[in-house]
Amino acid sequence: MSGSLQEGERPLRVLFVHGLESGPTGGKVVGMRELGLEVVAVDMHMSQWRLDKRNSFLRNTLRLWQIWVAGFLLLAALPVFLLTDPWSGVAMGVGAIVWGRLRWKSWVALALSKSMAACVDLQRAALAKHEVDVVIGSSWGGAVSIELLVAAHWSGPTLLLAPAWQKVQERIDPGRVSAVYARLEALSAPIHILHAPDDEVVPIVHSQRMATGRVGLTPVPGGGHRLLPTLQDGTLIQALKMLKG
Repeated sequence: MSGSLQEGERPLRVLFVHGLESGPTGGKVVGMRELGLEVVAVDMHMSQWRLDKRNSFLRNTLRLWQIWVAGFLLLAALPVFLLTDPWSGVAMGVGAIVWGRLRWKSWVALALSKSMAACVDLQRAALAKHEVDVVIGSSWGGAVSIELLVAAHWSGPTLLLAPAWQKVQERIDPGRVSAVYARLEALSAPIHILHAPDDEVVPIVHSQRMATGRVGLTPVPGGGHRLLPTLQDGTLIQALKMLKG
C-alpha cells in the first residue's frame, strides 16, 4: 500500500459494517485484507428471513405481541366457525385479517427499527473497543454507518458502499429522510459513497440525493450491488486515499 494508507507504522485500520445477508468473513472483508488493510468486522447477526440470526427482521417481527394476537384470532376462528357460531368465526377471521392488513406497515417499521437499533449498538461497542481510522459500511451496513454518524457515535472518515439507508428508512419513518440528509451535510466527517448505476437492489438515485453537497459520490459502472470490482480495480483504495486526505 502507499504511504497515504498507513497510520504511522501500521496499516490503515477500518471498521467494516457488513450487509444484510453477509457477515464478518464475507468476500469484501477477505478482499480488503488481501489489499493490506487491517479490518475490524463485527457480526451483527442480521438477516431478513433467517431465524438463526438474533437481530433478523423475521425474529423481531415474531417478537411483536400483535403478530401473535392476530395469528391466534385467525387460527381460533376455524373451530369457532365449525363447532359453535359460524358468524362469530367469520367475524373473528375477517377481523384478524383486516387488523393485520391495516397495521402491517407499522409492524414492519417497528421490527426494522429494532433490528437497526441492535446493529447500531453492536457497532457502537466495536468503535468503543477498537481505535479505527475509517468506517466502511456496505448496503444495510451503510445504513447502520449513517446512524452511527447522525448519533455522534462516529465522527471520522466514512465510506459508504451502496448504502441502503433511505430504502430502510422509507419503511421505518419516511419523514426523517430529508432531516438526516441535511444533518449529514452539516457534519465535519468526510463522507464518500461508491454506488453502481446498475444496482438493482438499492437505486443509485438514493445516493445521488444524499450527495448534493459535501458528501461525495463516485458512480461505479458495472459494479452491481456488491461492488466487488472496486476491490480489484483500485476504486476502493482511491476512495480511502481521498477520505484520508
